[in-house]
Amino acid sequence: MDAGYYVLDATLRGVSDDGEALFEISADRIQQQPALARVALEGVTVTWADSDALPWRMTARAGTIGADWRQLELRGDVRIS
Repeated sequence: MDAGYYVLDATLRGVSDDGEALFEISADRIQQQPALARVALEGVTVTWADSDALPWRMTARAGTIGADWRQLELRGDVRIS
C-alpha cells in the first residue's frame, strides 16, 4: 500500500497564471492519503486572497483537500475572519 507523502510545519501557496497569490495553506502536518483520494491537514490556517476584496483567514484543528485540489473541508474549532 502506498502511504503517500507527509510534511511537517509546511506552507502551500497557490498562484494564478499571472503569478498573483490566490491562497496559502499552512499546517502542522500535511499527509497525502492516496487510498482515500485526499490530503489530510492538521493544525490548519488558510488565507484566501481575492484581488477584489480583503483576504479571508480561516483556522481549524483539521481539514481535508480532495485529490483534485478543488475542495477544502475544515473541521474542529473552525474560525473565519
